[in-house]
Amino acid sequence: ITTLSNKRTFFGYEIQNEFSIILFSTNGKSIRLDRKIQRILELTKEIKRNSYRRLLPSLQRDFKNGSWLEFGPISIKKEWISIQNNRISWREVSKVYVTSGTLIIETIDKKNTNIKTSRIPNIELLFLLISQGIGV
Repeated sequence: ITTLSNKRTFFGYEIQNEFSIILFSTNGKSIRLDRKIQRILELTKEIKRNSYRRLLPSLQRDFKNGSWLEFGPISIKKEWISIQNNRISWREVSKVYVTSGTLIIETIDKKNTNIKTSRIPNIELLFLLISQGIGV
């Protein structure tokens, strides 16, 4: 699940707010739902709540057992984070955060990596797993 939100402003006033959600299947196909659907925000919350409730237990188990977990261009396990096949030890990571639609991974040596959040499915689950413990 990936959500996209684009706000357009003119001299500080919001003139347009576009919101959509992309649902990815395990076979790689996707479905995009947008503002044409009434109450898209409420639907998005319900889809995430139900999907995450099903996905989280197996992700937590696999994470605890040391498996690699994939979130689009990012893969994680207790000791490592891999960004587009560039493996970094969690010991080298100083901060992971999102700003302006971009996930930023700051490292101790200041070699930061930026990835658009729209490319990262289930980003909320990614942060939840990171917060539950990495092997530092």
